[in-house]
Amino acid sequence: MKILKIIFWPLIMLKNILDHNWWSEKIIDKTKLDEKVEQSRFVAWKNKLPQPYKLIFEICIFVVIVYIAEIFFNMLGVSMLPWKWDWSW
Repeated sequence: MKILKIIFWPLIMLKNILDHNWWSEKIIDKTKLDEKVEQSRFVAWKNKLPQPYKLIFEICIFVVIVYIAEIFFNMLGVSMLPWKWDWSW
């Protein structure tokens, strides 16, 4: 079994390097980001909100992020909105 691990090690590392979950887990573990987020005052405040207000708050944040992304994509000449697409080929 140990010989198989040695033989397949380059392929396993290639798989890990190409996997975004592996990178995010490595960064989170190295910076201890999950502990910082759990101790955040903002997260504590958001978790104290009633469920309907939390949903409304998260939707508003999502809309703002999508709007900023749309502005950035428009600068690149691309759009996320289907009514702005050029349908003529």
